[in-house]
Amino acid sequence: GNRVLLGSGGWNGMSNLTGGDFNGDGKDDIAAVEESTGKLWLYKGADNSTIASGGSRVLIGTGGWNSMSSLTALNLNGDKIADLAAVDKATGKLYLYPGTSTGQLASRKEIGSGGWNGMSNLTGMDLNNSGRQDLVAVEKSTGKLFLYPGDKGYLSPRVMIGSGGWNGMSDLIGGDLLNSQLSDDLIAVQNSTGKLFLYPGTGSGGLGARKEIGTGGW
Repeated sequence: GNRVLLGSGGWNGMSNLTGGDFNGDGKDDIAAVEESTGKLWLYKGADNSTIASGGSRVLIGTGGWNSMSSLTALNLNGDKIADLAAVDKATGKLYLYPGTSTGQLASRKEIGSGGWNGMSNLTGMDLNNSGRQDLVAVEKSTGKLFLYPGDKGYLSPRVMIGSGGWNGMSDLIGGDLLNSQLSDDLIAVQNSTGKLFLYPGTGSGGLGARKEIGTGGW
């Protein structure tokens, strides 16, 4: 369909954008880091398929967020409010910041003890049809794709679901794209060709054979 302009300017000063319903109002919002200050801002989703901008944005992190990376909406507890996961660049630890109905974030908890700065393309999706989101991530050094099943606010031991080549893919997004209602599907861009591929979820924590859904320019 036709694209829609959501922000008129200034977004090149923001980083680590991630989308999710962070206040539980049924509309997806955008969380983003202001690189110059390290502040974390919430841009609330609106009824007309746009987002709040300018003075309407809400400060949800007062500073230090430019020391975090791989911000990802990740709902691990199965409620209607998205949580936020982020990697501490210095330590490689993975933290979960639970979402609340106000859009503010509750106190963080460690859900990964280290090594997460060696992972990329962190993506929250329900790949095993559990009703809770899991975390999918690429191991940079090997190109392997791993699934970390979500379990009541934490992550279970990882399972390899892609044997290699995933460090040649980018912009991973999870969602029920095929309306299969079995589990979420995964889409990704092939860096070398710009093609967009869809990997259907199998319903049991794996991915089926991919299909090309965008011929180039992604």
